[in-house]
Amino acid sequence: MNDLQYQNKDPHKNDSYRRVASPEPDKISTAQRTDSDKANGNPSIQQLKAFQAMADNSPRVQQFKAYQAMVDNSPCVQQFKAYQEMADNSSREEIKTESFEKLGEPTNSNGKHSVKDMKISDKGIRFIKEYEKFEPKPYNDAAGHATIGYGHLLHYGGLTKEDNETYKNGITEEEATILLKQDVDKHAIIVENAITVKLTQREYDALVIFAFNTGTLSGSTLAKRVNSGASADAIKNAYLMWNKVTDRKTGKKVVSNGLTNRRTDEAEIYNVADYKRNH
Repeated sequence: MNDLQYQNKDPHKNDSYRRVASPEPDKISTAQRTDSDKANGNPSIQQLKAFQAMADNSPRVQQFKAYQAMVDNSPCVQQFKAYQEMADNSSREEIKTESFEKLGEPTNSNGKHSVKDMKISDKGIRFIKEYEKFEPKPYNDAAGHATIGYGHLLHYGGLTKEDNETYKNGITEEEATILLKQDVDKHAIIVENAITVKLTQREYDALVIFAFNTGTLSGSTLAKRVNSGASADAIKNAYLMWNKVTDRKTGKKVVSNGLTNRRTDEAEIYNVADYKRNH
């Protein structure tokens, strides 16, 4: 009886129908092993394997593997992996000064520079712009002094008619940026004169930003603590000492919420390189 005859039979009456439809298991495995053995002995397969082994051991491939290993072990890649691991395992509040310095800004001499050899970073400039905001025409700042652009001081005291006449058409953003960088360079000299220790870029940026806003640094508690290598909390507290303005009516110093927020953000730059405006 052929396969067709079995297929026409009722499968519910004769279970032979189900068995005849496929070869026996032992025959399948034997056939598969035979085909596999033939394939492995095939000259084309052997030639392919030889070619693959030759390619794997060729100077170009070995050079590529060595280069890949060098890249994987490079300081930049290792630093990135460390940052990634910290981001995966830590919240923002858990990233303390010590861990950040370990990753991106080592505290040894190789990670710090003399202040005389440093310039404020682009991130530092952007931070100042974020706080100062661009004003094309003259205005009185929080302390009541005539200002324009990105916090460029025209003179102490309030606006005059001459100020409004001189800048009646205002200034462009590009002109304001030029004035800002000139002002920052002037205030960087204040940092050079006040600080006697080497700094990382974030520490330097934070101090220049502070000097730009306050006009001073020498002799301050902040400068003394920086020079003595004080803790992160001590540095932050020193920043927050500079959160007052003079009330124009009473002549007394009063706490400014705006300055408190700014000092807090400046301390964040100094301690953990957080350049975002968070307050």
